[in-house]
Amino acid sequence: MAYSPTFDPQTDIYTVNEAVPVGTESINIMATSKTATVTGDGQQKLHVGENRLPIVVTSDSGIRKHTRLS
Repeated sequence: MAYSPTFDPQTDIYTVNEAVPVGTESINIMATSKTATVTGDGQQKLHVGENRLPIVVTSDSGIRKHTRLS
């Protein structure tokens, strides 16, 4: 799976392009802090057309960073 633009901590929306439909895709997200939690990663079902996959990283102090793979 390829996404664009290249990862940047200030970017909130990324576009994912697949050559063919794959059914499911493993989304692996790693936070830069060992104490942060990530939701929205793991096995995700994909369908033909636009897929919006919300990713939320929460710091140990409760601050949330919302990102979306489309």
